[in-house]
Amino acid sequence: MLFDTHAHLNFEAFNNDWQETAKRALDAGINIINVGSNLETSKKAVEIAEEFSEGVWAAVGLHPIHVLDEQIDIGEYKKLAVHPKVVALGEVGLDYYRLPTTIRPEQAGGAIGGRQIKTSNEVKDLQKDLLKNFIELSETTRLPLIVHCREAHADLINLLENFNRESRGFDARGVMHCFSGSWDEAKHYFNLGFLISFTGIITFAHYEGETLKKAPLSKIMVETDCPYLTPEPHRGGRNEPAYVEYVAREVARVKEISYEEVARETTGNALGLFRKLSIKE
Repeated sequence: MLFDTHAHLNFEAFNNDWQETAKRALDAGINIINVGSNLETSKKAVEIAEEFSEGVWAAVGLHPIHVLDEQIDIGEYKKLAVHPKVVALGEVGLDYYRLPTTIRPEQAGGAIGGRQIKTSNEVKDLQKDLLKNFIELSETTRLPLIVHCREAHADLINLLENFNRESRGFDARGVMHCFSGSWDEAKHYFNLGFLISFTGIITFAHYEGETLKKAPLSKIMVETDCPYLTPEPHRGGRNEPAYVEYVAREVARVKEISYEEVARETTGNALGLFRKLSIKE
């Protein structure tokens, strides 16, 4: 048994065959969490999860690159979060790689608090405020966070380490999805109670594997992030949940342990983090 802890069968790339794609994974003993990136794909993730009696779940959230693309209403995500098939909030986080260089007039308003957004730095601040809202929702719902971070680890670590520390302490837990940070950054996330998750990137020839080598097996999970980041030997084609096996096998190779141990331990880590999960052996 294995867990693809981050898939996007709710994305357009799977519009015509998400049922068949999910069934291929389930037949191979692979469970799936479909992750939302905005309100529309979050709703779709829930709808897909409802189609399966077991093996498929959902996460709901607003990706930081979409903070200007919809009128942000955390209440709508809260409504989805109580669904029995929703096991996490995500993906949420910070992304400074794709900050807009220009902001269209129709994007300038309607953000959290109704303030006007005019500069890239204000977009960063909006991303941080959005993440704080989801952390608060995580505390309320007791659902873990699935966190995206690109070129923003310093700000993210600072935000997480200082979030309401004086009044309540930071007690939301989660996973750093598609982890691309350094070993030192990974240790900060571990100290905050977070896991890290690896994708098909670790199968690429250029991948530098220090963090994977050093990270305790008890602190990691595996994922596809499909339809993106297709692992070798299928690189260049569309990724899918069944291919998470290649990620797990690369973890086993790098750590010089058996594939069975990686599958067992990463599945256990998923069950420990996403506590609403229920699976049949």
